[in-house]
Amino acid sequence: MELFDALPAPIRTAINDAGFEFVPRFAAKLLARGVSADRAAEIIRETDLRLMRKGGAA
Repeated sequence: MELFDALPAPIRTAINDAGFEFVPRFAAKLLARGVSADRAAEIIRETDLRLMRKGGAA
């Protein structure tokens, strides 16, 4: 929970709005690689949409 609370607001919102459960560690890894908070949130939303289309299979 501490990791989630430490994430930027756009990422927390994207994780909360996602239909599938995303672990905060996924976003933390994106940020560690130099991805901006807005882009990381976009990646989470795109991944969630892709998972929904495939019925939950990655």
